[in-house]
Amino acid sequence: MSDISTDYISKELLVKAMAGLGTLVEKALLHPYETRSLSVEYDLVLMNPNNGDERIAFNNKNGRWRQEAIDINCAGTWTTEVSKLIQNRYFMFEQQQKMIEGGWDTGIVELENGMIEEVHAFPKNTQPRSLH
Repeated sequence: MSDISTDYISKELLVKAMAGLGTLVEKALLHPYETRSLSVEYDLVLMNPNNGDERIAFNNKNGRWRQEAIDINCAGTWTTEVSKLIQNRYFMFEQQQKMIEGGWDTGIVELENGMIEEVHAFPKNTQPRSLH
């Protein structure tokens, strides 16, 4: 088993980043065919809605949510794509949160595939213009 290098600190932002990318469950197995006595139960598991065998797991270790997977070279297309989306979305939601904490209203430009392209900040009480 190998760790993916990205650490996530906020469970709330991590769950938000995974929203809509698959089926999210808590306290589940990474490998659906293992028995609970032989495997590790993960804090959060995101499953491909079209193939429950494809999963990405996260455990909270010392205040950081670490993504874990079996040999990354064996990862399927869905797993690889969704891992990249989670990284992008988490980072952008983190930036958005900082802008909100700084007193700004925000808007997000999200692509069809779920990738977040931009986060915009607007002074409070201002209506953002349409970007399209």
